[in-house]
Amino acid sequence: MGTKAISQSKGRTGRVQVDGFELCITNWELTHTADEEDITSSCSAGFSEFDYGTEMVEGSVSADWDVSVNIFDDPPYIRAGTFADMILYIHSYPNSNGGPSGPFFSFNAGINNVRITNPQRGKVTYSFDFKSNGVITFPVGQESVS
Repeated sequence: MGTKAISQSKGRTGRVQVDGFELCITNWELTHTADEEDITSSCSAGFSEFDYGTEMVEGSVSADWDVSVNIFDDPPYIRAGTFADMILYIHSYPNSNGGPSGPFFSFNAGINNVRITNPQRGKVTYSFDFKSNGVITFPVGQESVS
């Protein structure tokens, strides 16, 4: 018996950059929402009516933390209560400089919290939650546009 390769399991598809610094992530997730605004009035003929308002994306990022780099520091560049420019790549391939390229989400986000998991045995992991603040760039085809 052998192992079977899983399609796209090459450790290069989902990538994350925070303020230009690439994190070695294990996973990221994102939810796109829009506020629902009630516009029901006496002219609504007895039906509920609504429209959409403010859009945002929120989600989380999980990564492994190499504590041997600085054992007295938090995960790099990630602090609760701060804002950061984030790029979340859906499918990444190397560009001419060796960095990530491909379709992505881009936005400025507030970091809501940072969680660090330090088991007795095994690797130290960290994760954080974010919520967008302002303009969101959505992926379209091979390129990302606003």
